[in-house]
Amino acid sequence: MKEQLYWNFPNVGFLGVTLDPQELAVTIKEMNDIQSNFSDAKIIPLGHAGNLKQEYHLKNCLSELESILQPMCQQYLKTFDFDRPGEHSFKLKTAWINFQKKHEFFQNHTHSGVFSFALWLKVPFLIKDEIAFCSPTDREIQTTATFNFHYTDALGRIKTYTIPVDNTFENKMIVFPGNMTHSVNPFYTSDDYRVCVSGNIDYS
Repeated sequence: MKEQLYWNFPNVGFLGVTLDPQELAVTIKEMNDIQSNFSDAKIIPLGHAGNLKQEYHLKNCLSELESILQPMCQQYLKTFDFDRPGEHSFKLKTAWINFQKKHEFFQNHTHSGVFSFALWLKVPFLIKDEIAFCSPTDREIQTTATFNFHYTDALGRIKTYTIPVDNTFENKMIVFPGNMTHSVNPFYTSDDYRVCVSGNIDYS
């Protein structure tokens, strides 16, 4: 045997950035305004994917978020050969904010946009504490509080890619195709809110 060759099948993934608080000033202000008086915010009905009670439309920060998302979507096209970069512009069609309490979750679901995103503003726990809380003495539970992608591999097997979101992810944003299946596991070690912004991006 003289030579061994290896190939991976091409696939798509997700793209992430870390943002400065100044870049999110309008978004953070709208989050604080909503949290100061939930009764004044417009609840968004997001179907049956989760059991969250506090999900609200965003309106003041759309242009701020779109200015961040435009170059990320273009970069996604280049990185994953998803479509023709430079031939499209993007529009943030809708965005919402989730104030997630402990024990709340999102089961497997997709979004309606060409692209979607998740932006974590507040995460009131550490993954190591979540794992310690949820793990029995004979093994570790690694998927508590995680953000998860679900996909099939070249053999048709269902695979899961987990992102261990905790307070080190505050002000981090990921972009991914809207029809990519994902879920959010519950957390258990804090009584504060995990606050995440999401939305749908389409070609303009």
